[in-house]
Amino acid sequence: MRNIIQQDQWDAPVIIHLFDSALAPIWVSKVLVELKQDPILAFKFFKWAKTRTGFYHTTESYCILVHILFYARMYFEANNTLKEWILSNRAVPGFDAFDVLWSKRNVCGWGFGVFDALFSSLVDLGMLEEANKCFSKMKRFRVLPKTRSCNALLHRLSKSGKGYLSMEFLKDIGWGRD
Repeated sequence: MRNIIQQDQWDAPVIIHLFDSALAPIWVSKVLVELKQDPILAFKFFKWAKTRTGFYHTTESYCILVHILFYARMYFEANNTLKEWILSNRAVPGFDAFDVLWSKRNVCGWGFGVFDALFSSLVDLGMLEEANKCFSKMKRFRVLPKTRSCNALLHRLSKSGKGYLSMEFLKDIGWGRD
């Protein structure tokens, strides 16, 4: 599969058969894991798969790719992929980006930067309550965001008129009164 993708043979019978199957989303995740040593190729495959008629990436494939891209220090691509994934699942009841991303952390070497980027993406997208919840989980798992990310949340909260969230966040980081 790797050779086929490297040679841009997107119409190869193996790939066509893969996408004709109802199991395509599962296979895409498996191929991404196979390609983790070549993050550029994994990203190329991910983008190509999105162009297939009727195909939609699963939450798992997004998470796998984000971890691969962060491990490879492809931060721009990773952040954009994170935001795309968050926005595509925004209306899904019970969707928790942190939980899913955490469950895929061992796919390849990982760092806490993935979770800081998730937190920052939620802030950037104006999903302030979700960012607050994400911070609570990050604190529980001891993967705290950078100070810069926390300041961005506080700034957005102060501008949003949601003072109660500011106080909740400050209390969560240990600055508020008990």
